[in-house]
Amino acid sequence: MKKLSFFCVLSLCVFAACKKSGGSSSDYHFTATIDGQSQSFNTSPLAVKVSNAGVSMIAFEGFAGNQSNPQVMAVSWNSFYAGQNLVVGTYGDTSSKYAIGGNYNPSISVTYVSGSSIMTGGTHMKLTISSIDSTAVRGSFSGDFYLNGDPSSPKKTVTNGDFYVPWKK
Repeated sequence: MKKLSFFCVLSLCVFAACKKSGGSSSDYHFTATIDGQSQSFNTSPLAVKVSNAGVSMIAFEGFAGNQSNPQVMAVSWNSFYAGQNLVVGTYGDTSSKYAIGGNYNPSISVTYVSGSSIMTGGTHMKLTISSIDSTAVRGSFSGDFYLNGDPSSPKKTVTNGDFYVPWKK
């Protein structure tokens, strides 16, 4: 059930933010190397926080392409316990206290998923938060992303993930 709710909330944040604008700073960015190819998701990069009963989910996301063929890269952190906060540090996908995850949508109908809920092998997902304040979040990420979240399906290897994104206001 955690797997389903975690990715439902992540998907909701990703698609709810598609038409929103991010920060105005030219320093904001969301980039990654996917299967050896550098890609930028610098259209409206942003961070979104959703909280309920003290439990939080925070997503960092960026967009490329256009409205008829959007490309999305999103990474998230999800607390399992009330009062748990995201702080500077490195997070892996094997914790019992939080979950991390990611979605890569190279097109509107294709989704690759990584993170705590699906990993059984491959390169585990890693999320590093290097700075976080009331205006923006900076960090990096990497890991294997599997088609439809199925580890037996084709995968995309993501390295050099880097973001500096403003909080959605």
